[in-house]
Amino acid sequence: MYPFLFLIYINLSQYNKMQVSYKKVFEGLELAHKTKLDATMKRRRLENMTSIIQDRKNKSHTTKGWRRLKTIRKCLDGYKPFNRTKMQKRFHDSFLQATASHIFADDVDVDLARVMKQNKWKHLKQQCLAMTPRRFGVSIITMHFQNDKL
Repeated sequence: MYPFLFLIYINLSQYNKMQVSYKKVFEGLELAHKTKLDATMKRRRLENMTSIIQDRKNKSHTTKGWRRLKTIRKCLDGYKPFNRTKMQKRFHDSFLQATASHIFADDVDVDLARVMKQNKWKHLKQQCLAMTPRRFGVSIITMHFQNDKL
């Protein structure tokens, strides 16, 4: 046998005896990590449940429909260049009344009787009539054109 191979064999056998196993250390770290993760998940679940309960107590039930209605009214009232006339306000209110079932369509537990009561509507018929001036568009365009010249 070659003496060189014999030396390699001896060195390998000594190396095998000197090996250190980190398996137990790794298992301990893994167990500690799982325990910590479980504790944080429990805390998150409890915090979520308590926040849901608090939200139900503190906040009034705001649904998509109410938010949409509020946004539409805010946009109609917030258009600065023009002030709406009484007739326009009546038409817009009547149009919101006619489209209420569509505005609140995505809400699961919508109470249309409550919607009617809060908005002082007598019915939710899906029709309304608008009488605009005959030359409304021409008048507005002419006004804009004159303002640009000034």
